[in-house]
Amino acid sequence: MGCRFLLWHLLYQKHDIDHSGQGVVVVATVVLIYNENRNLFEVKENVPRKLVEKVAGDIESLLAKKVRALKSIISDDSLIIGQKNS
Repeated sequence: MGCRFLLWHLLYQKHDIDHSGQGVVVVATVVLIYNENRNLFEVKENVPRKLVEKVAGDIESLLAKKVRALKSIISDDSLIIGQKNS
């Protein structure tokens, strides 16, 4: 069921399908895609604590990169501003 929902979601995003009246066709298409590519999917048990830890780590890493980028931009701008005032 999780794979079907994920495929459905990806199909909606990829084809920008509106949500009115095409649901049955989309579900049938997703089921067909899943059945044709079943070997590409694997079912794993979710361990909520590990999922939360991984996502939290990913978010922390992303935010650290953004902070470094913003600091870089600020320091570059302050150099430029400093040169204008000189």
